[in-house]
Amino acid sequence: MKFKIMILVSMFLSALSNADEVEIEKHDTGIFMSEEIDPGMVHVVDTVSQLCYAKPAHFRDTVGIILIPCENLAHRPEWNKYITWVNSASNK
Repeated sequence: MKFKIMILVSMFLSALSNADEVEIEKHDTGIFMSEEIDPGMVHVVDTVSQLCYAKPAHFRDTVGIILIPCENLAHRPEWNKYITWVNSASNK
């Protein structure tokens, strides 16, 4: 079981670092979601609670959702303008 979790986490982190710039979809609730990235994952950012997630693209519920560091996701150019709490904290 631990091996499967390690594989999933490595897939999420690989997608985080290797994906080309993607479009971001805004929801009225302060949630932002990327279009599908390789390998079939999406990033989700909650600007109200200031949390970042990765999840399988083909599930609408929270199946397989993983909390990821917003500090890392903010390095991607498409997310930098939405993850403002990380940028402001690092500039102090």
